[in-house]
Amino acid sequence: MGSNNVTLDDIIIRRVTSINESKIEEILDVYIKTYWDDIFRGPIVRKENGCGRYMAKGMFLTAVMNGLAFVAEHKDDGRVLAGIGFFKPGKERIFGSEEEQKLSGYKTMHELMTDEENALWDEQMEIWFSIIDKGILSSIEHGYPIMQLFVSPEVQKRGIGTRLVRESLKLIIDSNDPDAYAFLGAYTPKAIRLYEHLGFKITASAEIPLELVRTDGGPRKSFLGTIMTKPRSKMLEEDT
Repeated sequence: MGSNNVTLDDIIIRRVTSINESKIEEILDVYIKTYWDDIFRGPIVRKENGCGRYMAKGMFLTAVMNGLAFVAEHKDDGRVLAGIGFFKPGKERIFGSEEEQKLSGYKTMHELMTDEENALWDEQMEIWFSIIDKGILSSIEHGYPIMQLFVSPEVQKRGIGTRLVRESLKLIIDSNDPDAYAFLGAYTPKAIRLYEHLGFKITASAEIPLELVRTDGGPRKSFLGTIMTKPRSKMLEEDT
């Protein structure tokens, strides 16, 4: 069965707690295909040196190491069609500990980048962290950042992303932390609409210069970085 005929009945959602190299590469293929749009072209994520792939790999493997990753696979042939990864609370957890970055290959991304590219990356992260500080609901120690939700373009708008997010939120409900909440960065109208449908609210936003992520002279000069949040209390209401 081709991807164009896939329905929710053809999908199995699986929590990922360990992973082999071939499967992570398959996941990354879907991730890159999902996110390689007009925003993410430039020194930090260009295909030639693979920095974007290392960034995605580092984040997803960090989520896997902490048992906070899911994939949507076709029930017949096991191919990956979508996935999601999120991190434990605490700002330092967003890209994992030093050891986790080393194990996942995330550190390799920085080694591949030039000093100028690393400086651009750090500048962009400062902007994102300032938006996060404004947008989080309470202490960052209670916030679970959703870092990656990706659905292969040919199977989008079929409810797969919605199922992945809802499955992930169950883990936050099970945390038994009354102050827990999920938060994420959204930067396209389509993503914002999806998360609003899932009960997330916009709590902060700011323009992020596109020269930090692309240098190909495209028409867009910036994009709107938006923080969206959903408290555990709201998740519990919907779960009952």
